[in-house]
Amino acid sequence: MILLYKGVAHSKIVDILMLMERENIQPSPFTYKLLIDLKGRLNDTLGMELVLNTMKDNGVEPDFTTHMMVAKFYISGGLLEKAEEIIRGMEVYVKDKRHAIRSLLDLYAILGRPDDVERIWKSCTEPKLEDFLVAIKAWSKLGRIEQAEETFEALLQTSPNLTSKYFNAMMNVYAENKLLSKGKEFIERMCSSRCPSGPLTWDALVRL
Repeated sequence: MILLYKGVAHSKIVDILMLMERENIQPSPFTYKLLIDLKGRLNDTLGMELVLNTMKDNGVEPDFTTHMMVAKFYISGGLLEKAEEIIRGMEVYVKDKRHAIRSLLDLYAILGRPDDVERIWKSCTEPKLEDFLVAIKAWSKLGRIEQAEETFEALLQTSPNLTSKYFNAMMNVYAENKLLSKGKEFIERMCSSRCPSGPLTWDALVRL
């Protein structure tokens, strides 16, 4: 019911929580996530932190997804120090969860932390195609074109027959950073490599 009311009737959620309290029903981890998401979307940082602390007090340890959600809400609210504290704590998941590396690359790039992006990327000893893709996007957000290009070349060595999806990611790097000449050269490279271009490619070219 909380999921149902989350997008249309926030006041109803309070009624449900009061009912749960009267019936001595312990919220599940999923319920806590819904409440954190609701508070974050309402820009209610104090309320979000209250839910998070209540969750911990009741013996429910926040998982990686919950931490990531909280970090993003802190970032959107301009609370960068709190976001960084959460993100650094998330690094404990790197060894066990491959997707943690991708999330950390993105979050550190949003925070403008090139040293941390480089450190996390170096810890990825056997990167998959999607790992390369996220790293390229992270370097682009930081305006680090050389590192993005190096990552793309390493990706090509790993998998020479890439689809246009990965070429488009590099085109977006040039588009986002307004590098017209590099973008044109890259289009020529795509053509010589017989990589098919599509709407995403031309969209990036228009944005150059």
